Amino acid sequence: MKLNILFLITFLSVWNVSIAQSLKTYSGKYQKGTATYSYNDNPAGGRIYEGDFVYTAPHCKIAGQFKNNKKNGQWIYEGYKQSLKLSYKDGVLDGMYQFIRGGNNIRALLLTIKDGKFVGSAKGTDIGYTWNRLSHYRGSFSGQFDENGYMDGDWTFKEDDDSIYVFHATYEHGVCRKCYREDITTGDIAEGAIKIDLHSIIIDNLETIEGEVSRGHSRWNRYDYEIGQKSSVSDAENAIRHRIQEAFSKGSSAEGALPRPINNVEGKGRGGYGAFDLSRRSLVGGLPLPSCNVTEEGRVVVDITVNPAGYVIAASINARTNTPSTDLRNAAMEAAQKARFNAIDGTDNQVGTITFYFQLR
Repeated sequence: MKLNILFLITFLSVWNVSIAQSLKTYSGKYQKGTATYSYNDNPAGGRIYEGDFVYTAPHCKIAGQFKNNKKNGQWIYEGYKQSLKLSYKDGVLDGMYQFIRGGNNIRALLLTIKDGKFVGSAKGTDIGYTWNRLSHYRGSFSGQFDENGYMDGDWTFKEDDDSIYVFHATYEHGVCRKCYREDITTGDIAEGAIKIDLHSIIIDNLETIEGEVSRGHSRWNRYDYEIGQKSSVSDAENAIRHRIQEAFSKGSSAEGALPRPINNVEGKGRGGYGAFDLSRRSLVGGLPLPSCNVTEEGRVVVDITVNPAGYVIAASINARTNTPSTDLRNAAMEAAQKARFNAIDGTDNQVGTITFYFQLR
């Protein structure tokens, strides 16, 4: 038995030495610079890159390893005032991803990639994102991805030190459960949707390396790390709201003790469930229906600030509200923040009101 083990060890040692001895080394011109690397001759023609690879050009330096002609392990790119560190596994991005750019516009992006998807914590600076698909911002963010590559937990986005806005979003395995913008000077919040495109950053950065060393890797494939937005109301509440909406559309009352806004309220604009007053603006899709389940009545007037794109960017309770009910006030505030108006030219925001009347059946 000992002789067999000794023979196997000896055989493997000789085999590894023979492989090492068969490796050849190239050192010379490569692309726009020079490179030094090891390789084996491919019986079918060409070379099979194996081991260390170093590329140097006037504008950058790239170092990494190949394993059986595929990028493997850590690769480092160093260019003018920027660096990129990333890891491959058999030619596929896997592991740490760290991009840093210095100079006047400092940018950083720290991620972890596994099986072609983002996992774990994520953070960056000078990264672009959009609010409600129309407003573009650039700043810092922090969040995390679950083990399947979906956005998860609490995410925070902030433009720069002079910005008055901070954006917050909470995800549950790719589903956005809550998203709002906070005005840090007034405390006002407005619901909306925020989007960040990390794929474009990855692709742009990879083209820098893969354009210089264009072999041994798989292209980065985009995937949806956000599934969509999930309603915070239950199926039962949705069923009740559906019944109420049907009743309104037929001009009758819904059964049950759920308060409902009265239709045909006088005002400068009508949205089906209340009234709005916003000069020269019209609703898009009607006023959202407040969601509440209490046995109270009253009028809630909400002051709103609307941007040129038609989104409500701030909301607060107006003094003309005649009910102390926190439930009715909150329901009206949430509905008002979801209202959408027609877009107009210009840069100035407008102020107005939305009024909801709640009445029991």
